[in-house]
Amino acid sequence: MNRYFKIVFFGSFLLIFLFVNFQEVSAWWKPGRYENITWHWQLSGDLDVTKDVDMYDIDLFETPKSTIQALKHDGKIVICYFSAGALEFTDNTHETPVRADDPAFPTPYSDITGNSVENYPKELWLDIRAGDTLENKIKPTIEGRFDLAVEKGCDGVEIDNVNEYEVDDDDPTELPVQNEEFSPGTTGFDPIVTVNDQLLYNKWLAQEAHARGLSIGFKNDIYQAADLVNDFDWALNEQCYQYSAPQDDYYECDYYNAFDKADKAVFGVEFNLEKEDFCDKASQKGRYWAKKNLILDAFQDNCAYRNYITTNDTSVHPGLTPIYRLYNKASGVHLYTRGKEDGNKILGKYPVFEFTDGTPAFYASLTDDGTTPIYRLYNRRTGVHLYTRGDADKNKVLNTWHDFEFTDGAPAFWASLN
Repeated sequence: MNRYFKIVFFGSFLLIFLFVNFQEVSAWWKPGRYENITWHWQLSGDLDVTKDVDMYDIDLFETPKSTIQALKHDGKIVICYFSAGALEFTDNTHETPVRADDPAFPTPYSDITGNSVENYPKELWLDIRAGDTLENKIKPTIEGRFDLAVEKGCDGVEIDNVNEYEVDDDDPTELPVQNEEFSPGTTGFDPIVTVNDQLLYNKWLAQEAHARGLSIGFKNDIYQAADLVNDFDWALNEQCYQYSAPQDDYYECDYYNAFDKADKAVFGVEFNLEKEDFCDKASQKGRYWAKKNLILDAFQDNCAYRNYITTNDTSVHPGLTPIYRLYNKASGVHLYTRGKEDGNKILGKYPVFEFTDGTPAFYASLTDDGTTPIYRLYNRRTGVHLYTRGDADKNKVLNTWHDFEFTDGAPAFWASLN
């Protein structure tokens, strides 16, 4: 390939470089797919601050400000957890909240809460239905939790219990899958919490986080993922691989495809499955999964990440696309892929490939720009590819060596030979 593709006007490049970096510094954390992010999620027990990871997800109230600052000093992204949909109490009498909120939730608590959260008798659902209770009795305290996250120095927040409507929905047709173990009105509210109540509340939570420069994660509310992907910066799931049922063509994790398409990170854990049951599936999607204990203590066994392409996919050459060279460790040959998405699909699906270059091999056009078409031919016998220059070269190979076939139907890309 002619080095014409790598000619850069230094002045223009410098201006673009400075602009992009200014945007990244001034914005909140927005993790993407395939970035090889390592992480540690711990909400109980003595916090293990020795993990060699990129991100910590820890309890907002239980973690001292000094610990958060120390983690940040070590270069960690710190996400702070709090519940935005339930009020936690010290015991089953529901008289004394666990959290020292400022401002505190108004009493009597029975005016703002419903029934207990399933399996958590000390927690009561908050009334997130649109109205005066939400606006004047609940939102001020939740805003205080966001403010506390800022005061302690958190980079973002993980909000919990934000799928309350799933418990109460009385119209199964509104959901792709209805959880049959719950009956309408289980949260204790009449009228019930609706899909729209939840949607509006979750959008408000995202707005409040971003107004304070905080990143915010989308937690478990799988059926609204497509509706809220533009509001949230990343997602976190518990056990979607366990609850997928291939025999019924139901894949709970597929609801996060909306985040995949938006190039937003999806984190997740499994409590009961073994790593071999979910790591490959998650890695193929460029997601960050781990094995955890149900109590979310210090134990965490992350899936091994692969050497995905993490360089920017924006070429400094207008109209051109970066072409990446992947190495096949088994055969010793290379495969060229068009753009980061194409390359990472190969890396996720076929572990035998690795990306060792660190940068694009070259830049090329994916549309006919008047230069020479480059064709990719497949060798059925060896399983490797051959790249040919122009129609004459392609036809000569196909007519001479019958092991080759042209399956793409179109050029791989166009390039200049001069």
